[in-house]
Amino acid sequence: MNINLKRDILCSSCDGSGASSKQNIITCSSCDGSGITIKIQQLGPGFMSQSRAKCNACNGNGKKILELCTNCNGAKIISTKSGIKLPISQNMKNGEQIIFEGFANHNPDADIQGDLIIQLNETKHPNFTRKHNDLHLKLDILLSQALCGGAVEFTHLDDRKLYIELTDIINPNMKKVIHNEGMYHSGDLIIEFNIIMPDILSNEYKKYLYKLLPKQADIDTSNHTILNYSKYIEPQFTETQQNKKKARGGGGIPENVQCAQQ
Repeated sequence: MNINLKRDILCSSCDGSGASSKQNIITCSSCDGSGITIKIQQLGPGFMSQSRAKCNACNGNGKKILELCTNCNGAKIISTKSGIKLPISQNMKNGEQIIFEGFANHNPDADIQGDLIIQLNETKHPNFTRKHNDLHLKLDILLSQALCGGAVEFTHLDDRKLYIELTDIINPNMKKVIHNEGMYHSGDLIIEFNIIMPDILSNEYKKYLYKLLPKQADIDTSNHTILNYSKYIEPQFTETQQNKKKARGGGGIPENVQCAQQ
């Protein structure tokens, strides 16, 4: 895999000095090449104050350039576009890093240049999940397929159209393993089945299925009390609902109730 990037490198014309030639670089006379000036101030009889500051004459570099490099105009670096080849291998994992030594933006005042570090981040797939070199896939099948079998098709990561033949009864969340169909054929493909149940059944179908499927033993309900049920809806608690719950005795004080002053 090849990528292009923009980075700063040392100017090749002046070798990162910023001057047209080495003879045009002189030592700053204001700071004697230290890049620092010392200021002494008398505060009073017998009291002196000494402070250090960056030399304004050479901007703290300790050197002065008499004639600037025409290629970088004294900046010492130039911008360039570089192409690099990423050595992507089959066994690389999410978060793994590729390091190119000395390939960071160059600093002309540094003795050692930094490295370019590229971190690999896997993008999520809508159907497949990777765990090491194994792939996990959830497949929806009908209840009729779970009980009676049949062909179930899916598309692999490499766009191959594949199918498996169900020959046994599939229970909810049952998993099947297909060897050597994981990442780069070095892992396995684990298929987890999600059985789609019908929303409604007619009385005719219920009677038909009741004859075919295993039956539960009869229950004597003469001494039982019947309970009615409704569809469960997951509650969505907002801050206001939580305050109302606390006001009903949930162990807190609602926001609109103030304590009486003693």
